[in-house]
Amino acid sequence: SISRNGATVTLTKSAAGSIVSRAARDVVKICEHFNINVANPCVVLTQEKAKHFLSTTDNRARFRFFLEATALDEAKTNIDQMHHDLRQMNKQIDETEEAHDLKEKDLEKLQQALDDVRAMERYEQVLNDLT
Repeated sequence: SISRNGATVTLTKSAAGSIVSRAARDVVKICEHFNINVANPCVVLTQEKAKHFLSTTDNRARFRFFLEATALDEAKTNIDQMHHDLRQMNKQIDETEEAHDLKEKDLEKLQQALDDVRAMERYEQVLNDLT
């Protein structure tokens, strides 16, 4: 059993009732191990929340509860964020490709200029050899 007494004491007890741990991090480890999401209303459903859910006739409220309980709202948020990130990455790729194309054109111009200089040097050498 896991219980919390006061604001700072967290106890983890064995099935026999003996105290196993007093550290809050052990409770976190247990929740992570068993994949317990305490923010999920179906995992930790307080009496007040259960009463509200059962008494409500508002389908929108029930659907919001369903989305929260199944973590679909969180999944949608994550997917929306991934779409946004993907658009940003595609934009960055396009910008990088444009910059790369410009650099390639500059390189071609410089290569042509270098070839022209080398040709001029050869002509100069031929001219010097002739004189």
